[in-house]
Amino acid sequence: MTNVRKITTRVINAIEVNPVTKTAKPIKIALPDKGNVLEPFYKIIDCRLCEIVTLDSTLRVVIDEEGLLKHNHHYAFPGWGKSPLAGIGIIVGEDTNGDFVSVPDNLSSERVERYIDFLGDDHGLEKAIKSGRVDRPSSSFATSLDPDAVRTTIWEWSPHDAPRVDETVH
Repeated sequence: MTNVRKITTRVINAIEVNPVTKTAKPIKIALPDKGNVLEPFYKIIDCRLCEIVTLDSTLRVVIDEEGLLKHNHHYAFPGWGKSPLAGIGIIVGEDTNGDFVSVPDNLSSERVERYIDFLGDDHGLEKAIKSGRVDRPSSSFATSLDPDAVRTTIWEWSPHDAPRVDETVH
């Protein structure tokens, strides 16, 4: 007889930001108590690598690490900073131990949508840079990363300080 080890999970409330549909919606995520807690995010975001971006002292957004490298994707600019994010983002809370927890009850998807500037594609991003709505990238270059030789612009921003909590959604 073999021992089967049951993996336990805990469910947290999060907010999914989709820059293609220009929406934010509440979702529930079952996080494993052991192992790779990012595994559910890989499936939701449909990516190979996740990046965790600090929004404020208790909020994080999990995004596709390679989002800015993919052509024809849309950008979401959180009202918390002036560097754009790319692809689907999942906003979660973080406790003092560094563990993911539910977003605060007073953070609704409607409230999140009010803080986001959906920029659209590369042309929308370029307009936002020219108008000062987002920071000018520290570097950018055009390349062809996909097999169809479609021109892709690679943008890179320097890290910036996150705003204080009282300046954001709390």
